Amino acid sequence: MKRVYVIYQGTTFSVSGRDPEDLRQEIMDAVRKGEPHWLRVNYGEGTPAATDLLLAPGIGVALSIPGGGPDGEFNEEDEAVPSFGSAGPLKGSATGDGMPSVGEVAKDA
Repeated sequence: MKRVYVIYQGTTFSVSGRDPEDLRQEIMDAVRKGEPHWLRVNYGEGTPAATDLLLAPGIGVALSIPGGGPDGEFNEEDEAVPSFGSAGPLKGSATGDGMPSVGEVAKDA
């Protein structure tokens, strides 16, 4: 199992011993339900502290898998994804990065 980094409201945490796809699915399921959900992660270097992150609509969360993904490489399509749509940033995107916010994903469910 690879270490997966969870970027939560701009702070980096880590999760180890879990399949990245299972972790992604847990987050997506929580967001789709639209109810608060606690995600157990690690915080810190050396001896990390177990930390629970609250997942709820409007809270920014991202996953980073060292090596680029399950196959270890980025695809050409990944590099070509624009950071903005033709009409600008997605509605609700706090950073204007073109990615939907957790609240937008919950509304789509």
